[in-house]
Amino acid sequence: MDVPPENQESRADRSKAELDAVLNALIPSSLLYLRKSLDDLDQMQRKELLRDVYGPGDLELRLANLHLVLPLLHKARGKDARQFLLGVFLPWVGIRRRLAINRNRILDEFAKTGSYTPGTHEEYAHLVNIYRSIVADLIDPYLTLLVASYQFVEGSFTDLEAANFGQGERNKDEYLTARIKNEDPQVRILSGYSPLVRNAVSHSGSHGVTYQSGSVLFRNIKRGAARAVDTAEWTEDELLNNITSLHECILSIDAAVGIFGLDIVDLLESDWELRSQALHYATSPEEQAMMRAKSEATLDQIRSANDMSVEDKLKALMSVLKKNCSLREMPLRGIRYSSERKVLRVEVPAAGLDDSDDQQIRDRVMRLSRYAIVAEAVYGQLADVYEVAEIHEDGRAQVITGFKRDLLHEYGEHRTGLLDLIHEATIYVNGSRVSISVDFEEVRKKERESLGETFPRRDRSVK
Repeated sequence: MDVPPENQESRADRSKAELDAVLNALIPSSLLYLRKSLDDLDQMQRKELLRDVYGPGDLELRLANLHLVLPLLHKARGKDARQFLLGVFLPWVGIRRRLAINRNRILDEFAKTGSYTPGTHEEYAHLVNIYRSIVADLIDPYLTLLVASYQFVEGSFTDLEAANFGQGERNKDEYLTARIKNEDPQVRILSGYSPLVRNAVSHSGSHGVTYQSGSVLFRNIKRGAARAVDTAEWTEDELLNNITSLHECILSIDAAVGIFGLDIVDLLESDWELRSQALHYATSPEEQAMMRAKSEATLDQIRSANDMSVEDKLKALMSVLKKNCSLREMPLRGIRYSSERKVLRVEVPAAGLDDSDDQQIRDRVMRLSRYAIVAEAVYGQLADVYEVAEIHEDGRAQVITGFKRDLLHEYGEHRTGLLDLIHEATIYVNGSRVSISVDFEEVRKKERESLGETFPRRDRSVK
């Protein structure tokens, strides 16, 4: 039987059909695990989601990557949703937010590619620099999410810092390759990554990268008396394809994180700690300030109302305080207010305390400071000092902590931290004055050496 040769038109039809199949498979609603639909998204959310899923790149590879990353995230969620979100996913979202400046810079470099004459050494050098930027600035922290998720599934996860820094980038590649092969023998999500090329472009020196006619030669040079050289040669097409695949790894993880984030909205909204951590990691201080401003404007209408007595204001705001304490699972007895001293006291149930144990006292003051932070956010300028008192059933006060309103307000605006509050707090334990002093210079030293998150501090350089 004669088979007619494939013509240009039939090839075009086949390519269109293949593209249509990929586009249909990438429909975001078909990638959901928990939610039924995305009908409740606003216009901005829809725009961001469509950009993540259908943005420029290798859509066929993105589809393959999504079908690897999304099941992995949900498998980890299935083991212990709350711990996975608190320990892995949400803190990693915070890492990704800090990488935004790097992602944007690399996109700018992609946009400049058209200004170079194709096939010239200048174009090759530009493309190699894009590859270098992706592997230097993005690929390692992005692979951390996959490493941490596999560790969580396997039960070996300790914390995100260990997952991030416990292995080098090449070790992460090897770790992930061994696991991904079971689900995708081609390990397509890592197809653009080459440890040899990564080392060559990172330590190019005079011989690491050589631009040739139609290709680039990469040398990984092991220095020392007994030098050894490993090489790889990429044609222009191979260089472009590997850059695309490497960048697609980043884009695919972004898309998977966006879809997964929408899928777990109900989980976040039903748990105050999850919701607050999501806001902390996923939004910038500026965005948080805008959200606080809306709430502040509503509460200030009550606090500054000329036609309301102080008693009526306190009563109206009490329901807000109760709601916020309830959301945070913070038991509350009530409040007392001194208009003469402008002091608002929040009274809470007393818990067991060994008043000879300094660590217990410090922990208790930290716990009580949360009440002062919430109370100031509700009552604002109605008080100059916010006290929190632990009260026994017989009315005896166990621990009383006092915080200045100005410092609490600065805390709400991310200009001071919890240690500032404790350092300046007035503290009484069973009637005796106690002071807690913080060595801020030592704190700064430890924070500089730490790879964990740092927090705002009051500027104490001005005496």
